[in-house]
Amino acid sequence: MNSVLYRLGVVLIVLCMAPSGLGGGGSGTQVFFSPAPLTQESIRDEIIKRINLSRKSIDIAIYVFTAGPIAQALLDAKKRGVRIRIIMDEKQIKRDTNGHSEYRFLVDNGFNLKVRSGIKGFGIMHNKLAIYDGRVVQTGSYNWSDNAESNSWENAVFIDDASVAQKFQDYFQRMWNYEEGDCH
Repeated sequence: MNSVLYRLGVVLIVLCMAPSGLGGGGSGTQVFFSPAPLTQESIRDEIIKRINLSRKSIDIAIYVFTAGPIAQALLDAKKRGVRIRIIMDEKQIKRDTNGHSEYRFLVDNGFNLKVRSGIKGFGIMHNKLAIYDGRVVQTGSYNWSDNAESNSWENAVFIDDASVAQKFQDYFQRMWNYEEGDCH
C-alpha cells in the first residue's frame, strides 16, 4: 500500500511540474518569455510553429510587426490554403519611415489586411493576439519584432481552449467589421 501511495505521489509531482500544455487532451496553456538570450525561449519560434501547424485559419491583430521570419511563415501558410486575416495599427505603419514593418510585404503578397486605430480617431490598435484554427489563442505583450525577441521583457501565452478561442474570435470579428462611427 505504501509503495502504491508513493508512486501516486511521484506521478502527481511530475504532473504538477510539467508544462501545462502537456496532457494530450487538446486543452492547456503554455507561457513563454523573452528576451530570448536570457530566457533560452523563443517566442518567435513558437509562433512560427503554430503558423506551420495551422490548417484552416489564422486571425491576427498585431501592434508592431517587423519580424521577417514570421511574415515568411504566414506566406507559406497562405500558399497552403490557410485563410489569414491581419489587423495592424495605423500609427505604427505611418511611423515606419525606415521600411522595417512587414506591412508592405503583406500587401504585396495579397494578404487580407485591415489597418485600424482606436475608435473615434483616438487611441491605437494595441493588441498582440493570434487565433490559430479557431482553437488556440496567442496573447500577451509580445510584438512580432526582433526587438521583442532579443531585447525586451515580453510574454506570450498560448491557450488551447475552444471557449476562450471563441471569445477572442468574437472580439477579433468586431475589430475586423468595425467602421468609424460604430461607437457613439
